[in-house]
Amino acid sequence: MTTTDDHPLVRAYLRRFDAAAARLPESRRERLRAEIAGHLREATSDDSSDAEVRLVLAELGDPGMIVGEEAATEDRPDGIRPAWIAGGVLLILSVVVGYALQWIDPLPVGISLTSIAWAAGLLVLAFGRPSVTARRPLGTAALAVLAIWSVAAGVVWDLIARTIDQSDPGGAGTAFGLVDTLGAFVLAAIAVVQIARIEVVPRPWRWAPAWVLAAVSVVWLINQLAGVTLRENVVAIAGGLVALDAVARIGGVLLLGALAIGLGSAVLRRPEHG
Repeated sequence: MTTTDDHPLVRAYLRRFDAAAARLPESRRERLRAEIAGHLREATSDDSSDAEVRLVLAELGDPGMIVGEEAATEDRPDGIRPAWIAGGVLLILSVVVGYALQWIDPLPVGISLTSIAWAAGLLVLAFGRPSVTARRPLGTAALAVLAIWSVAAGVVWDLIARTIDQSDPGGAGTAFGLVDTLGAFVLAAIAVVQIARIEVVPRPWRWAPAWVLAAVSVVWLINQLAGVTLRENVVAIAGGLVALDAVARIGGVLLLGALAIGLGSAVLRRPEHG
């Protein structure tokens, strides 16, 4: 029986990796190869078809790109990762700008500086060096689309507000609100799972985006359940629900921004290399 490691496609992929990784120090090359081989063993089985193996390899990404991301993590002698610092700053700015300019609408058709800063932060973290998703297709695409989504959603909300049918004021808003919430959740879920699986971000911080998404999701569910079960009485606790939602969303963004800056400046990575 052919094992996963013996599969012709896997062998060819690992040969390409070995050729690309020749420039890495031996210890890092062996560690990275073991991680890739382990992932392939987990994601495939002895009975996997060629098509299934190809899909796993495509999700894993080009070996040369993986090696490039690995090399980029130590390109600077001080271990600083400027892209992570910049991404973290942009995430924090998305909150700060939101409060500082909450009464100002300097940009047209629903585009806000808050959404621009948030989207820019996601794109920098997705495509910077090193990428938090190692620029592998699934996770990188999810972050990129989520960034675009956050800006585009503001435009759609603005158009709904301008063109809404006053005889049915909640129809379009309710429908798009559901699409917006579910779409953003699916994209964010894909991204956080890929960040945790790919392991560019060190432990335990690679799970931080998942923690934040879980907290925001739980608070959202609490709000929905309160609206359904309490109905008219929900007004009495509306202030508390709004505050809870703000803490989860704003606190989560600030936490991710701070972690990105800490990891980018090597402060939070020192114990792992010690």
